[in-house]
Amino acid sequence: MAVRQKRLSLKGFSDFHYKWGKLWAFSKNRPLAKLIVDVFEAHIEDEKGKIEMMIRDIAEQRGITFEELVDQIMNGEDEDEK
Repeated sequence: MAVRQKRLSLKGFSDFHYKWGKLWAFSKNRPLAKLIVDVFEAHIEDEKGKIEMMIRDIAEQRGITFEELVDQIMNGEDEDEK
């Protein structure tokens, strides 16, 4: 399955979170973008089971398989529902 990637923006950060994120990144001796990726990846790994459970439940409610819903989401077919 080809994964469509989009660039993320920091526009959603409040000034407070940007400041403390920047300070945290400095203290870890890495760029803020790298720290954000590290934290995001770690959080996904921690929550993978819960994410899968929720997607399976949504697929069941829609009467499709887990794999079908994953394909729809990864291909951007489900974005209109947001």
